Amino acid sequence: MGRSYKRSVCRSEKPEADGSTPSRPTSAALDELDKLPPSQGGDCGSKSRTRYIIFLRKRRCSAESVSFAFSRRSPMKTNKPSDKTQYDKIREITEKLEAGIRDLFDSENYKNWLRTMSRFHNYSVNNTILIHLQKPDATLVASYLSWQRNFDRQVNKGERAIQIIAPAPIRKKIETDRLDPSTGAAVLNADGTAAKDIKEILIPNYKVVSVFDVSQTEGKALPTLGVEELDGSVKGYSDFIEALRRTCPVSISFENIRGSAKGYFHTVENRIAIREGMSEAQTMKTMLHEMAHQKLHSLDPKRDEPEEKMTRSRKEIEAESVAFIVSCHYGIDTSDYSFGYIAGWSEGKDNKEFKESLTRIQHAADEMITDIDEQLEEIREARLPNRSVIQDLKEKKEISALMNQPRSPQEKKQTQEAVR
Repeated sequence: MGRSYKRSVCRSEKPEADGSTPSRPTSAALDELDKLPPSQGGDCGSKSRTRYIIFLRKRRCSAESVSFAFSRRSPMKTNKPSDKTQYDKIREITEKLEAGIRDLFDSENYKNWLRTMSRFHNYSVNNTILIHLQKPDATLVASYLSWQRNFDRQVNKGERAIQIIAPAPIRKKIETDRLDPSTGAAVLNADGTAAKDIKEILIPNYKVVSVFDVSQTEGKALPTLGVEELDGSVKGYSDFIEALRRTCPVSISFENIRGSAKGYFHTVENRIAIREGMSEAQTMKTMLHEMAHQKLHSLDPKRDEPEEKMTRSRKEIEAESVAFIVSCHYGIDTSDYSFGYIAGWSEGKDNKEFKESLTRIQHAADEMITDIDEQLEEIREARLPNRSVIQDLKEKKEISALMNQPRSPQEKKQTQEAVR
């Protein structure tokens, strides 16, 4: 019984008109408790009722005070069926994901998801789809507290959160056999039993978390994030081409290619050829397309899924998607990209197979953007000795690391090392 109820009962104890103390509540008066509605104390459970009766008798409260106390009692809190557990939230968000993946079979939805991926290239496929479904125009997201503590910004009142999935591993201590470091054999105690060690392990687990886009916040201004959009000038073009050459593990040459092909990746000779005389934008997009082929479809005996088992249409969609994401990230015009054939390619395929391709696309685009960013930064640092400019680039890198939440403890460690 809460203290507020006890105080209300005690305040209700008033001397009778003749100065006598209130009489002890009769059993008949106490039995009336069961007839009261829940909001006034009825049906409160046998244990709660027993404790309250004992309290009333100790305080020598009158029967009238019982009714007065319960008339002021607020309704009891109960576990409503609508209260969702973390498991329920994960199940709900997974169902949304499955529906979201099916929606990507439409060419325009697929193109819009690629644009979202260009802004969140180091997020998982699941989270980019969730962000795309809830706020397609999002550019930078962080948790409510992260906006306050790390960026001195406040989420605007009434803003609706974006629900994504975050890792929440469970720590568990287990008992393992102690092994000799030199021989690998089990160590025995004096009595011949196996010696044991206590080891802490992490069990993979996930939870639903709320994040907000920068457009939903206000406060301290953020520096421009990422590399500036290419403006088509010779200076910007030459820097980007040089960065692509540095990041590509195979040689890139410009040739007079016969036919209509704009470029190709030679899987046997392991080289990339690009048609001469194309516009700057088309040259960059073609290079990105062929570099994506090299990263995803080169002949590699260690590859989980051999290149020859993949259809030509799947390889083209993967390479074109990666090129679109990277082009969109750097502001290269993507209006001429078309994914009308995505519906035909995805026909008859289940979500699992389609998602495998989406994951491959995300990983390849993330690696390419990360590598290109590093090379562009080195190129500009070498050209610009002004320390303020270099410092600004480093600040952008630190902000990007904070905004794009790592997906695992290992990635978190790598991100921290990269920032340092």
